[in-house]
Amino acid sequence: MADPREVTPTGRRFGARLRALMEGLGSAETGRAITVDGLYRLIEDEPDLAMSRGHLYRLVDGRAIPRLDLIEALARFFKVPASYFVDDHTYLDETIDKVDAAVEDIDGMMARLNELRVALVRDRDAAAARDNGHGTTNSA
Repeated sequence: MADPREVTPTGRRFGARLRALMEGLGSAETGRAITVDGLYRLIEDEPDLAMSRGHLYRLVDGRAIPRLDLIEALARFFKVPASYFVDDHTYLDETIDKVDAAVEDIDGMMARLNELRVALVRDRDAAAARDNGHGTTNSA
């Protein structure tokens, strides 16, 4: 049987990702991450997140690996996909891919808007030239 104090790669990854989410719950005034005790106070009344304070400490330290139902409940609590905690590729990679796709969409929209602007300016200038040509008189 494995030593309960041992930190496995899976536990280390889960704990690191949980700590990163805790930083997002930190105090705006101090800029510090929320503590394990602070997180425990936030989740202790959540039925899906029932656990002891000691177990939460072990999760954050990477010394415990949570059950699937707890991973899903934490994901809902933090509003991230459950894959954030368990996938080998990081949630940040997924987010970067989504941002890159959005930037490509925006670049395409910018190109279409620029083409539209060029056409509108051309039409405006052509209309102004026509108006100027009709409003002048030929004097000989």
